[in-house]
Amino acid sequence: MKINIKKYSKKKLTKEPYIRIDAWDTWNMDNTLAIIILPMLIQLKETKHGIPSQFCLDGESWTVGETKWNAVLDKMIWSFSEIVNPDPSLDFKLDFKDKSDYLKHQETVDEGLALFGKHFRDLWD
Repeated sequence: MKINIKKYSKKKLTKEPYIRIDAWDTWNMDNTLAIIILPMLIQLKETKHGIPSQFCLDGESWTVGETKWNAVLDKMIWSFSEIVNPDPSLDFKLDFKDKSDYLKHQETVDEGLALFGKHFRDLWD
């Protein structure tokens, strides 16, 4: 895969990215995308200039809303980290006591991925 996303042009309102997708990029596409998404989520959390409005409803303060948004971002970051760099000690054959432990771990990963989908339009800086 090769991606070149340029800065916005002063003359144009759109970016003209160059993206080449190789056959091996789609073989394990969840991992390929996670490799790109994980550092972007980390950077977003570190450099954000705002939070989604739904986190400051009912007169809650910015601080309360930011704490809630950070918790959501942390769950997303953890889930994508598990995809990119799975903990080898959590290999089903080595560490999980039974299938229910394994399934619980997978549900936790899926929770962060579901939050990513739910808040996809909120991922702005």
